[in-house]
Amino acid sequence: PVAALCSGWLALLAAESWDAATLRRARSSFRILWLVVPAVALGWYFGAILIACAAIALDPDAAREGLRLMVRPTTGARLAPTIAAIALGLALLASCLADPRGLLVGTPALLIGAALGLIYAGLLRLADGRALVLTLLITLPILGAGIAHALEVPVFATFFVAGLLLAQDTARRDLIFSALREYERPVTAALLLLAGVSLPLSGEVAASWPFWVAAVILVLIKPVAWRLVPAGGLVWRQVLPMSPLVIPLAAATGVPWIAAAVALAFVLGELLSRLPERRTT
Repeated sequence: PVAALCSGWLALLAAESWDAATLRRARSSFRILWLVVPAVALGWYFGAILIACAAIALDPDAAREGLRLMVRPTTGARLAPTIAAIALGLALLASCLADPRGLLVGTPALLIGAALGLIYAGLLRLADGRALVLTLLITLPILGAGIAHALEVPVFATFFVAGLLLAQDTARRDLIFSALREYERPVTAALLLLAGVSLPLSGEVAASWPFWVAAVILVLIKPVAWRLVPAGGLVWRQVLPMSPLVIPLAAATGVPWIAAAVALAFVLGELLSRLPERRTT
């Protein structure tokens, strides 16, 4: 339940920038589809859609922090957090295609997520006070994970679609997502701790070539691919950090080398993005 709560909390929060008003203002950001569509297609062809999803799933929080540290942000830099949020949402939606039983077997997750979103949007409108709002938000990921596991559908796509419905509720949207954001950091820390404990650690994984190929794609090739696509001017530092959701997303495949490769790429991406910039005089 704790892992479901943490991953569901962040997946719901990923839908914050997917309200209709923000999407209308950031229509140009959807140029990233020139990267997303080929990535998912290649992932499907090579049987590694989750690797493609990890490459797409940028970290909106890292993009916001990078924007905050800029002295004179450009127009493209101001769009970076929105682009990262859209990319993460598309990755979570595409994860429903990764079901090993078939390409479209996991798509009912979208309907289940929509139903949960509609139900909880109604309940949250009736909620009186922040404490009751938090209680409902805590139960949503746990209930959603239980339903998704019982019906054998992808959990993360279910969470995100539920959050997408909540983001359209203009009356309660600010309250809902401010509550989610307030606990983002401790939830992220708990998620990474739980994911790290469950990671596969064996010599066979480290000696397998798919592990190293996937890690190289995520750490070295990903920034090049993002720069070649007109995705709103993201710099390499903004595309290296991946959302913490990629670790449980990869672990859910049950394939040790995918989980280990994504975890390694996540850590290296965080470290490389924090390298001191070279100053020129």
